[in-house]
Amino acid sequence: MKKALFTRIIALSLVSVMMLFAVGCDMSALFDELDDLQDMTDLSKISTSNSEIDALLKDGISEGVLEIPTEKLTEKEDEAIEDGVPPEFFPPIDHAIVVKGHSTTMQVFSQTMQDYRVHTGVDIKSNYNDPVYAAADGTVEKIWKDDKMGNSVKIAHSGGYYSVYQNLGMVLGIKEGDAVTAGQRIAKVGDSAMMEIADDSHLHFEIIKNNMSLDPQKYIQFFTD
Repeated sequence: MKKALFTRIIALSLVSVMMLFAVGCDMSALFDELDDLQDMTDLSKISTSNSEIDALLKDGISEGVLEIPTEKLTEKEDEAIEDGVPPEFFPPIDHAIVVKGHSTTMQVFSQTMQDYRVHTGVDIKSNYNDPVYAAADGTVEKIWKDDKMGNSVKIAHSGGYYSVYQNLGMVLGIKEGDAVTAGQRIAKVGDSAMMEIADDSHLHFEIIKNNMSLDPQKYIQFFTD
């Protein structure tokens, strides 16, 4: 009787050890995934499909905001801005109010995609066909139709900075290579961004330096209401 009881105890202990080992493997794999996400502020490492984030969401991390360690991100942002004086940026929309902020260290909910993902710019409240202005003096580097973010304009500025305007309607009176001045009308707000089509009318606006997404609210004084 005692021998059988002792044998059962040994068997249960072995099962418990195996279960803990399996859980440990799964957690190790999850931590590896999170380490890979630390560099996601670097735009060259963010896939347009958010495949790394989507993979985590499919694994069950979809019931809240997924926080990413910020230490490396902060270091990279410091490196991005240390070697150039930024131009003077102005709001690209009249009475510009940010309705969705810049977030590369924490996933935010996408009303359109119905999941959590990074947001590399700010969404500025606007009405359809509102004028969009160049945020600083510069040169039009690119005008294109993005599959997910719609009609887009990218302007190069002094100090290695760029501004990006997306979810546009009509682009007005500019072409690639043109010089523009701060406050010059370059486009109208549209609803061309398929990735943000469920959101209220807005301009998606980004500031980039050294291929890093920077928070426009650190460079522009927006209205609060």
